[in-house]
Amino acid sequence: MLVFLLMFVAIISKVKITRPQPAEEDNSEPTTAWTFRNPEMDTLMDELRTKKMALDKRENDLNLLAIRLKGEREQIEAITQSVTRIQQQFDSNIFHIQEAEIANIKKLIKTYAEMEPEQAANVLKAMDVDAAARILRFMKESQSTAILKAMSKNEVDARKAARILDRIRLSVVDPPTNSSAAKTTPTL
Repeated sequence: MLVFLLMFVAIISKVKITRPQPAEEDNSEPTTAWTFRNPEMDTLMDELRTKKMALDKRENDLNLLAIRLKGEREQIEAITQSVTRIQQQFDSNIFHIQEAEIANIKKLIKTYAEMEPEQAANVLKAMDVDAAARILRFMKESQSTAILKAMSKNEVDARKAARILDRIRLSVVDPPTNSSAAKTTPTL
């Protein structure tokens, strides 16, 4: 036992026991949970602030875009309404013009029907092919046949009569009757 004690004292005497020194005193506030600073947390907070600012900017840009799109949509709707109104006016004007043209063609039909076929043929020869086709299309078949027969006396006039007949063939509208002329608007 004595040996043990001597060895113990020898070891202890060689080892210096140092007391822990208190850390450098910080003159700042004592460390608490709400004043604790963590560099990783600060970095994370900076990243979140940056992302929030980017999202706020994007939200602002989207709001501006929504306002611009709303304004453009209103302009498009106004233009669409204007075009619709103009289209309706145009359709109405076309309808009235077609009615007036049909009335004029009816008068011409009566005039050409009262003429001799040779006289009517001479007048139709001088006309445009489309105009002559419109008139002949609404005439009675017997009257138009007599006029075309009178028109076809020479080769040049026969070719014009053939072009007129071709236009009549390609026309879409049947000859109007007295009751249906006011109701329908043929394509002339």
